Amino acid sequence: VDPVPLGARRLLRELADEFQPLAAARGLTLAVEWTDAEDGTMLADRERIGQVISNLVGNALKFTPAGGLVEVKGARDGAWIRMSVRD
Repeated sequence: VDPVPLGARRLLRELADEFQPLAAARGLTLAVEWTDAEDGTMLADRERIGQVISNLVGNALKFTPAGGLVEVKGARDGAWIRMSVRD
């Protein structure tokens, strides 16, 4: 594990950009929302946190019927960063 300072909003945006073509190909809407005014800097291993979120988003896109919505949200929660994937 190699934790480095990461911007949570930027991380979500990068992952959304990565998955947008797959969502479109499957007839799905992928909505990404960062609900905090600040970027949300966190200490995390970029590859590992990216893999976790990618797995969640990928599964949501895989199992959501065409025409569906997959939402990815992030925000600060006190000293923590909270991210969620909903389909």
